[in-house]
Amino acid sequence: MTISIFPITSGFVVEIGDVDLSQPLTLAEVDVIKQAFWDYAIFIFPEQDLIRILEANDSPRVKILIRKLQAILKGARAPAFATDPDLSYADTAELQLLLERLKATGPSHRN
Repeated sequence: MTISIFPITSGFVVEIGDVDLSQPLTLAEVDVIKQAFWDYAIFIFPEQDLIRILEANDSPRVKILIRKLQAILKGARAPAFATDPDLSYADTAELQLLLERLKATGPSHRN
């Protein structure tokens, strides 16, 4: 089944459906989600138990990334927040892009 992309707000929030994140993704599915990352700042994955999926991942790098994303959801916006020597280059770049996108599209929040 092809992943569904439903914009909620233009260029900011998107619902991504018809994907089971508890299962390995195909390269095509990963590409669709990565493209959505460039087009939107916030994703909604309906009917997914994301906490269970993420907690099952034992990677320290993924756990750090999850903590950073949770902090961003709570309002962290300082650009230095995206820098962490334990994050991969790609994760650091994606966090920086997310912070820039949030700054450009919404009011400033606490750091």
